[in-house]
Amino acid sequence: ENGGGDITGKYLRGDEDDDGNAQQGSDADSEPSCHQSQHTCIPFPPRAFKRTRRDFANGTRIRQSARIRDDRRKTVFHVMSGVWIFGYGSLIWRPAMAFRTRRVARLAGWKRRFWQGSHDHRGMPHAPGRVVTLIAAPRTWCDGMAYLVDRDVVETVFRNLDHREKNGYERHAVSLTFRDGGVVDAIVYIAAVGNHAWLGPAGDDEMVRQICHAAGPSGSNIDYLNDLAAALRDLDIDDPHVFGLESLARTFMARCSDSSTHTKRQASSKLKR
Repeated sequence: ENGGGDITGKYLRGDEDDDGNAQQGSDADSEPSCHQSQHTCIPFPPRAFKRTRRDFANGTRIRQSARIRDDRRKTVFHVMSGVWIFGYGSLIWRPAMAFRTRRVARLAGWKRRFWQGSHDHRGMPHAPGRVVTLIAAPRTWCDGMAYLVDRDVVETVFRNLDHREKNGYERHAVSLTFRDGGVVDAIVYIAAVGNHAWLGPAGDDEMVRQICHAAGPSGSNIDYLNDLAAALRDLDIDDPHVFGLESLARTFMARCSDSSTHTKRQASSKLKR
């Protein structure tokens, strides 16, 4: 149950072992077919999910790198009234999708980091920006916004999100805890370590310089950072990583502005002479 009276989606599927053999999912004793289930079944493409294993140390679900193989083995998404989608970056302040309701939620076992490159939205191929992804981290969490998408528009929403998140992000099935109580299964887009647009960790000063200089079709990278920080603050979400970069970027931009003003004054003074 989700704790708020909403009926939510249930994810029942078979996982694979290391050799690609089917195993039973942890959510059911057997994987039902569409005819066996009482729910509406929407088949998703095999690339939609990566397999899951239980991390018994912290009770969270973490992703493995192996994909479910495209061998016509059914990955079925069981939907009653809709699908929950978790946003932790730009989806917080610019969801750009039809949704019935939204609730602040927490994803345990993951942390938000500016380690993913953006060559298509907040940067260019020759000068990528930095945007957030999720990094598996026991005993930590990431707070964000969960959106309930009605089943009659879910295919359109995922098609649009797949395009929006095409630069290295993939869908993952996760479990969320709502701030006001309740647990629900959801989908989140994560750019995995080592994907084609991966930038990885760097010093804060280095990341800030890159963020302050990068821009792309969706706007400047510094606006992305500032909008994310403002959105988290509005939701009373604390994220030292994001707020730390925001503070450093503010100082960096002020220093660049002062330097530019000084240079202009010097040039003007030389012209007057």
